Amino acid sequence: MKKTFVVIFSLLLLSCQKTENELPLLLNYIPKDISVIIKVNDLQDFKSSIRNNGFIKKLDGSVLKADLNDFLSPLEHLDTKKELLFCFSEVGAGNFEYTLISRKTADLFKLDSISDRKIESLPYEGGTIQKISLKDATAYSTELNEVVIFSSSRLIIENSIRQSKLKGREGDLTLSKVYETSGNDVSATIIIKNSGFSSLFGELFPDKDFDIIEDLATWSALDILAGQDEITFNGIALSGDQASTLLPLFDRNSPETNRTPFITPVNAKGFVSFTYSDWELLYQNINTYNNKVITKDKNKALFDASNEVGIIYHGDEKSVAVHYTNIEAARTELENERTKVDEYRQTPIYRFSNFKVLASVYAPLIKNSASNFYTILDDFLVFSDKSENLKVIIANYQSKSTLGNSPTYKEYTKDLNDASTILIAGINPEFRELLSQGIKKEYAKDLNALNTKEYPHFAMQLVSDNGFTHINGLIKKVKQQSLAGSISQLLNISLDADILTKAQFVTNHRSKQKEIVVQDVENNLYLISNKGKILWKKKLDSPIQGDIQQVDLYRNGRLQLAFVTDDQFQILDRNGNEVEPFPLKMDKKITQPLAVFDYDKNQNYRFVICQGSDIKMYDRLGSIVGGFTFTKTTGQISNTPKHIRENGKDYLVFTEDNGKLHILDRRGNTRVKVNETIDFSGNPVFLYNSTFTTTDNQGSLIQVDKSGKIAKQSLGLRNNHKIDATIKTLASISENILSIKNQKVELDFGFYTSPKIFYINDKIYVAITDTQAKKIYLYDSNALIIENFPVYGISAIDMADIDNDRKLEFVVQGDKNVILVYKIN
Repeated sequence: MKKTFVVIFSLLLLSCQKTENELPLLLNYIPKDISVIIKVNDLQDFKSSIRNNGFIKKLDGSVLKADLNDFLSPLEHLDTKKELLFCFSEVGAGNFEYTLISRKTADLFKLDSISDRKIESLPYEGGTIQKISLKDATAYSTELNEVVIFSSSRLIIENSIRQSKLKGREGDLTLSKVYETSGNDVSATIIIKNSGFSSLFGELFPDKDFDIIEDLATWSALDILAGQDEITFNGIALSGDQASTLLPLFDRNSPETNRTPFITPVNAKGFVSFTYSDWELLYQNINTYNNKVITKDKNKALFDASNEVGIIYHGDEKSVAVHYTNIEAARTELENERTKVDEYRQTPIYRFSNFKVLASVYAPLIKNSASNFYTILDDFLVFSDKSENLKVIIANYQSKSTLGNSPTYKEYTKDLNDASTILIAGINPEFRELLSQGIKKEYAKDLNALNTKEYPHFAMQLVSDNGFTHINGLIKKVKQQSLAGSISQLLNISLDADILTKAQFVTNHRSKQKEIVVQDVENNLYLISNKGKILWKKKLDSPIQGDIQQVDLYRNGRLQLAFVTDDQFQILDRNGNEVEPFPLKMDKKITQPLAVFDYDKNQNYRFVICQGSDIKMYDRLGSIVGGFTFTKTTGQISNTPKHIRENGKDYLVFTEDNGKLHILDRRGNTRVKVNETIDFSGNPVFLYNSTFTTTDNQGSLIQVDKSGKIAKQSLGLRNNHKIDATIKTLASISENILSIKNQKVELDFGFYTSPKIFYINDKIYVAITDTQAKKIYLYDSNALIIENFPVYGISAIDMADIDNDRKLEFVVQGDKNVILVYKIN
């Protein structure tokens, strides 16, 4: 289990009043010698975030990704909306086992679908241990006081049973404080025991020294937010009563603005910056930490006016930069060290005789940093063991080719605080290379192959404040300036099962932006934000028929989702909860998608449901509308009833499989009598050029006027043709010929979806997808293809301005279980 844990943790870093000794409930059941706790607040969101994060997706096919999947495997058979602890503890030297702890729920474990499972009950000291065998894995569980404990180690379960019988167990107060500060509105929080860092990561990074991390604090907690294009982490670090940790070095010292980025070359591997408002206080704390008695120290005066020290990593070398609020005092102290050995770009480089000064003054923050040479650049005093390193820094500083001046770094760090006690930043791919030099060989290959151009940096900052140290960090995609007309992929979202229905946009009534709804083959309905976050997943009884409609049932601006399945009429609120009195269970199979009529645009909805030859109309309270008299047809209803309004009159239009066309009024009476039967092609009826328009199986355009007279026009369409129409635009596809307003486009032969007309921002677009060639085509109203199309996709699209920036996005199925969202720039 050890390797599995360190992989996920590396990727994520790269993604009530209580009595004094009382622990939060679940913490009472954590194993002894715990090293890491992952507090999961939303299990579904946690798994989805990792699965859909763009940075992690870049590892597809790698050993790292395979081990990540191994890490997630214990969670696949769990289903809970309650808090869950995923713990790792050392059982024997270098052997890490996992433990899952959660409140008991009825359906916590989903094991019914596993045919070869085996469960045994083992008595132990008055309790019961369940031994669960699943394929090649064995795990153990027990239940204690409505808390379920599940572990890969029987010993851990046995210890849990014994510990539960002990009274007055005193908890780790520092752990408790860290735990209580973790957020409940994030998918997961990672809580680390710093002293166990080397044990955990020694296998992954056998050549690395983690002293600074282990010495930093006693416990650290990071709230993880893994979005589609970024991983952010926010939390705290606490030292408790341990004087041996580094954080107390900065007690009563305020963080300062970090200036090290402005002297770090853009091609460096990265830097670490420490700031302080009071050098004297820092110096006292350092000497206390090192058990040294403060004496008169000439080196101390050299740094009196400093407020920051930074380590710059470039090549295989490193340099140290000290920033001053007033560098003149340092110049004076250096008068006896002015042995000029070189000059580069009119900047002197001096030899420094006391080359151990940095380690003697700043240890343990800086260790083993030789300072054979130094130079002065404005308010910086820069040391290095080689003069060539200083020349690189001088050249980049003078040309402003530094990290702090880099547009991508500015964009990357704009969400971080301006001032940090500790700021760590890396530059990809240089940092990736640095990691791969010390990482286990099987992972080094994966890291070196990783394309990090879209993720040029990573950053983490620690800010000391009143006994707490706040941690902020991120790995995010920095988007390049898009060319007008270019098409960029915004989202790549993997669902838990293959996709069943066409993905479509719906409106978030709070933000007025768009979100995505889609159903998978296991009949789970998803609502997904326009940032790629799966907001919820709800199991339905059967597939949704047709598109989902949005309604404002309570007339208060809040929108609900309305649809039908095989035998239910369902309305859900924006959180996926059923709206009373729905769902309505139907007595017979529903045979057409839901039709929603809002005659006067006053939310007095009429919902029309078809069941073979039966037609029923419901009001917004779920009651049958008594005034609608049309209830049955002679044949099977072959299209979803449609409401058409023109010149103040309402028309309810639908067809039968026997060729009858019905055009009714609101009450179900015939408004336009159509005497002839039509050999319908199966396409819907549209209002086009003020006529009720569809096609027949002979490829003719059928138009019915308000008197019921039928006009036919041969279009030469073949069987299985498809059409879409608006008041003035007609589009059709027949074999490989796309027609838009009588303009024809010859496409490659393939299997095409129905053309779909979109009218957005006063412009008409026609979209069609070749599901065989997996190409999406988009045309304007003159049948001219939009620049940079076709693009990849395997389904019909939905298109909208999802974030109100006047630029269009469209959603499409990209693979069996993948949703893609593109942006037209």
